[in-house]
Amino acid sequence: MEKEIISRLNQFFQKIEIFDMRQKVIYKRLSEVEEFQNSFIQFLQIDGSFSYTKLSDIISQTQQQNTLDKQNNSLIIELEQNFNNQLKFIQDQIQQINKNEELEQSWKDKIDKDIKNISKLIEEIQQQKQQIKNIDNDRNLQNLNNPQPIKNVIFDIYSKTTKSRVVQGEFQYFIHQIQSQSELGKYYNLKLDQKKKIYSQISGFRQVRGDGNCFYTSFGFQYLQLLIDQYDQNEYDQFLNSVIKKMRFRIQYPNNKIEDEITETNLREDFIKRLNFIRDIKNKEMRIKELDKQFRAYEQEDELVDGCFYALSTIFFRNLSLYFIDQSEYKDNFLDKDTLLQWEVECNNNEIVIALLAQQLKINICVFLFDKQQFQLMEYNKEAKQKIILLLQPGHYNIGIPKIEE
Repeated sequence: MEKEIISRLNQFFQKIEIFDMRQKVIYKRLSEVEEFQNSFIQFLQIDGSFSYTKLSDIISQTQQQNTLDKQNNSLIIELEQNFNNQLKFIQDQIQQINKNEELEQSWKDKIDKDIKNISKLIEEIQQQKQQIKNIDNDRNLQNLNNPQPIKNVIFDIYSKTTKSRVVQGEFQYFIHQIQSQSELGKYYNLKLDQKKKIYSQISGFRQVRGDGNCFYTSFGFQYLQLLIDQYDQNEYDQFLNSVIKKMRFRIQYPNNKIEDEITETNLREDFIKRLNFIRDIKNKEMRIKELDKQFRAYEQEDELVDGCFYALSTIFFRNLSLYFIDQSEYKDNFLDKDTLLQWEVECNNNEIVIALLAQQLKINICVFLFDKQQFQLMEYNKEAKQKIILLLQPGHYNIGIPKIEE
């Protein structure tokens, strides 16, 4: 395009030179006419014998000169038009070049931004790899000091409970994928008026594996989402230091139980390391996905996801529930204490547990109870900002996904 503009400019300047030459010719002719007129006046004054024939010749010459002047004027107008056209073309070309340069710059800026984002993502991935390496090193060191590694403890629990039953496909995972409002309506066989009330608060749901841990699965996953993603660093650190680090990690399962200090300490420390690993992921979307992968897994999936996170979470929330009971006014009258520490055993007084969890953790817990084609909403600590939704049919809990308020 630049070569074309240069060519057009050369043509333009050549035409200007031609125009200049013709203009000089015109001025010369005008000078001759003026000189002739002066001579004629002098002649009239000197020669009294001036004839009409001579006058006619002079007039004829003058007319011819006027015709020539008109032609020259027409040429001047044509040259001016050509000049304006060429000038407009050049201005348009320059404007187009400027636009192309702006477009090129915008693309450069976009590419630079993409490169920075990719570099940032690579840096985050490298940090995660280092964290994985640190966790592996910690586990190897733990294996040297502890004759029964954490994975062996967890998989011993699974082998005598979870894996002793044949479950197919998606139902093997401790929580399933997100399902829509319409699937929620079909699952709970909701009526039209029920849908209107429930859909105003719930955008979807997640099924939870059907076992005696379903309450701790439904509640625990949602609370860890808040802890990992919604709490600020001070709130996270406070919960870690004042709650998790002080909590026991006892559990009972068929023909066995864990209540020795060394194993409990190892379970607690491993749970904290896994939480910190997920929390330290800077990218929010990747952080949520990692929590989801860790919590769902029922077996070894890769170097990091080994299927243990769910068990550690369930053990923690069972012990936390018992701790809140023992600190409350119900400690002497709560008859199901033993069930709280039994793997896959339901508690018959979950209403008290839910009320205490809502109060002590300062969260709003909404329980939608579906029974005999009716539903009832029970809400605990309604004033709290953070919300957890539990979907309850007699004997089983699922996860409700709160509808985001616009």
